[in-house]
Amino acid sequence: MFQPLKQIYNLIVKSEKRREQKRDRLGKIFLGYMMIPVVIGTCLLSFNAFGQTSWTHATGSVLKTRIEDPPEGKSGLYSLILTYGYEAAGKSFRGSAPLTHDRKRVALEHKQEDEFPVGANIQIAYNPADPSESCLTRGSAIMPYFFLVLAALLTFASYKLIRTKPIPSSVPSEDY
Repeated sequence: MFQPLKQIYNLIVKSEKRREQKRDRLGKIFLGYMMIPVVIGTCLLSFNAFGQTSWTHATGSVLKTRIEDPPEGKSGLYSLILTYGYEAAGKSFRGSAPLTHDRKRVALEHKQEDEFPVGANIQIAYNPADPSESCLTRGSAIMPYFFLVLAALLTFASYKLIRTKPIPSSVPSEDY
């Protein structure tokens, strides 16, 4: 007596499961495509880091430090901005770069006073082809390789997400 109702119920349940599987598959494919700009950005970071490893290292001095507030009306991080001077190719140059970020202004004020007073020596790197282009030397020499490995892992993950297997058809076979 309830057999037809049971069959209809099972058909609805199978249909819902199939719809959910399709949605999950499309979500994975979408995520895979959204990872592509992240992979490209990571590759660019790596190439930039490789380029900076060949730059000439020099000692500069702190000219000025300032703490930049987060955007008004928004919560965010305070930034410690360092302005430094250095000599290259017989000329004096100036550079400026964010050094670190923190949620608490007090922490940056202590860092500013203790580690980077005006006149303190710091390590910088400059582009020998264009000595006005410089950066603070932080991190290690393995950072470019780290970014390359990260890009490779993200590429693999993106590929696997995009190439998810299609959902098998639920059409019954014609074997009678």
